[in-house]
Amino acid sequence: MDFSLKPGVSLAETENGTVLLDEGAAKYWSLNESGTVIFRVLLEGGSLDDVVTALIEEFEIDEATALHDARRLTDDFKAAGLIRR
Repeated sequence: MDFSLKPGVSLAETENGTVLLDEGAAKYWSLNESGTVIFRVLLEGGSLDDVVTALIEEFEIDEATALHDARRLTDDFKAAGLIRR
């Protein structure tokens, strides 16, 4: 999957995760640490499998939970228009 930030969306990593700002829509999102991992892997060209692997390694969670979280948040990113292919 090749995802990129939608034009007009900027991000800043913080001590507790990542903040995304959609300047055109005047909205912002705050991602926790797991959301930050998912977002980072997607923007680096990773697949859903890569996201799941990263979540399992980083947070020591089971594969089913990692897959559920990865799919849900990826769908949320797309629905919010934060990322594009």
